[in-house]
Amino acid sequence: MESRAGKQPVEARNTRQKHSFQSIAFTLIWVAVIVSTRLLRDQTGVVATVMAGAWVVFFITWILLMIKAYHGRTFKLPLIGSLASRWAG
Repeated sequence: MESRAGKQPVEARNTRQKHSFQSIAFTLIWVAVIVSTRLLRDQTGVVATVMAGAWVVFFITWILLMIKAYHGRTFKLPLIGSLASRWAG
C-alpha cells in the first residue's frame, strides 16, 4: 500500500516538512519557557513579569502560525524558520 506522501510533488512535501520542523522547534522552545517559568515561580518582580510576557507572546505566535498554515501561507520565524528550512532540505 503506497502512502499519499509518495505521490505528492516535491515542493508540497518540502513545504509540509518546513511547517512540521518549525512547529516542533517552536514547541520545544515553548516547553523550555514553561519549565523555566515553573522553576522560577517563586521569583517575583521582573523575572516573573518577563516570563509571563514570554508565555503570552508564544501563545499568540502559536495561534498566528496555525492560522497561516491553515490558509496555506508560509510564515518563517526569524531563527526557527531558518533551522526548519535547513532540516527539511
